[in-house]
Amino acid sequence: MWRRREILGLLGTGAAGLTLVGANLEAGEQQSGSDDPRHAGMKKSCCDACGECAEACDKAFHHSLEQAAAGKAPYAKLAQTVADCAAFCHLSAQMIARGSMMMTLSCRACADA
Repeated sequence: MWRRREILGLLGTGAAGLTLVGANLEAGEQQSGSDDPRHAGMKKSCCDACGECAEACDKAFHHSLEQAAAGKAPYAKLAQTVADCAAFCHLSAQMIARGSMMMTLSCRACADA
């Protein structure tokens, strides 16, 4: 079973990675055209990171619900937090996949969350 500290550490690591990838993505947009293969690679890397983060958040959500049902009240609030994080990650992955003009904003918000 996951401990709260492990869950928060994983989420923090994922957010830091998304911030780094988002910064690289934004720099790539400014320096190169949309046909640049490096740009496509960064988008795929960021989309994959968002998907992995969303999966980790979903797992943490289910674990938190189990713990809350077992009478550990603090996990109820954590469940809401990781559900919100998963929603950000899913949204960012979708925006990246369809090449939305707002994907940089979404990724930055996801990393900040």
